[in-house]
Amino acid sequence: MTSMSPSMLDSADQGEQPDPRIVQLLHAARRPVLLAHNNPDADALGSALALALALRHHGAQPVVAFDQPGEVPDALRGLPGQELLHPGPADPAAPADWDLIVTLDAASPDRLGRWAELFDGDVPVVVIDHHRSNTGFGDLRWVLPQAPATAVLVHRLLPLLQVPLDPQIAKALYAGLATDTGNFRYGDADAHRMAADLMDGGVDPEQVMRPIYASHRWGWLTLLGNALGRAALDPEVIPGGLLSTAITLADRGELPREECYSVIGILTGSADADTVAVLTETGPGSWDVSLRSRGESEVGSVAVALGGGGHARAAGFSWTGEPEAALSTLVAQLRRNRPNADAAGAGAAGATGAAGAAGADAAGAAGAEPAGAAGAEPAGAAGAAAGGSESGRTAAQPPTQRPADSVEPAAAD
Repeated sequence: MTSMSPSMLDSADQGEQPDPRIVQLLHAARRPVLLAHNNPDADALGSALALALALRHHGAQPVVAFDQPGEVPDALRGLPGQELLHPGPADPAAPADWDLIVTLDAASPDRLGRWAELFDGDVPVVVIDHHRSNTGFGDLRWVLPQAPATAVLVHRLLPLLQVPLDPQIAKALYAGLATDTGNFRYGDADAHRMAADLMDGGVDPEQVMRPIYASHRWGWLTLLGNALGRAALDPEVIPGGLLSTAITLADRGELPREECYSVIGILTGSADADTVAVLTETGPGSWDVSLRSRGESEVGSVAVALGGGGHARAAGFSWTGEPEAALSTLVAQLRRNRPNADAAGAGAAGATGAAGAAGADAAGAAGAEPAGAAGAEPAGAAGAAAGGSESGRTAAQPPTQRPADSVEPAAAD
């Protein structure tokens, strides 16, 4: 098998309907394993659970799995089908009866953590994804960049698999669709039609989305206050302006990683900047950089250039080094992507306010940080927007291609 070796996507991989061989494999599978990317968001986990529930209609015994962080995020514990989750940590020594591997919402094998080791065997690998930065791995692929969510592709598979849309499948798909469209702010007419179909199938939007959008632990208020107090606005450093902040390990304390995701959505509400960047410390000297744009900047290509990936208006990358250097490099890349833009101001060198404050905070907190606090972060955990922090980059290192599979749950948006 050559599944681990990326290849270029061709037009057959990106059709509005899947390759018939994908449907045949799904029909025939008795013990499929469905893989979501590390730090799964609602689209990754919801799509995997929905497809697993659909395959169970055919008498299959599917398994849903992801590597990190090892447990379902709090906000997603209400999604149906979690009895199908693989118990315990990733175990690439696959049971002999697993007969199909399906990856969902993952743009590259490294976003699957240890589960990618399954690709070394003889089990066929099907890739279902909507990321333009998909590396073309797997034996059969259905990658539809124009789709706002991987949940859209799973929804289209249901009639092909002759599976009825029941309330459980509908709820899992609705969570993925709503989050990846920013609660339908970025969804086209087809997304709204699909939402209506899912509601007809039994979805109560408030019941499904409230845990994702409006459920935070008490400590989140302190984290949010610190992040907002550290925010810096530079209206001239790039066209449309840049608003940035940073979240340190000390800010997060014992909170789960997902509690950081809402910060960027709140900052995106500012009318004074087109582009928003949030740097989240994932370990000493390691940062996930999440990006949003109202449209002036195409942040997806910027993130790819810096070793990450994502979408035109929501993307991210990982960084190893000082946060000031991450922000300066980001600004320089944003300006390179608009070479004719006449941006005034001090340029990249001046765009380090929030990151500089974070660096000082992180350094000042280092002595007081409990030993091993960084180690509490799942080893190799990848931020939902940054596409992986297993190996970041410094200004002296070339970018390592790590396409982001998703952005933070749009509860953050």
